[in-house]
Amino acid sequence: MSSRTPRQKDLERTLRAAKAVGLEVERLEVDPASGRFTIMMKGEAGAAKPNNPLDAWLATNARSS
Repeated sequence: MSSRTPRQKDLERTLRAAKAVGLEVERLEVDPASGRFTIMMKGEAGAAKPNNPLDAWLATNARSS
């Protein structure tokens, strides 16, 4: 099975479409092995859980820009 890394224009098109329907994107994850990309929306249940102690600290202490 061959992997396919998404092209930048694929990601940009997806992000623009999400914003056009009023979704607020929190982060975009790309799996280089499979080429699959995942968009996490603000307020999504999985987005609230920090992955490690640094993420937990940043979530509570970092200033938003």
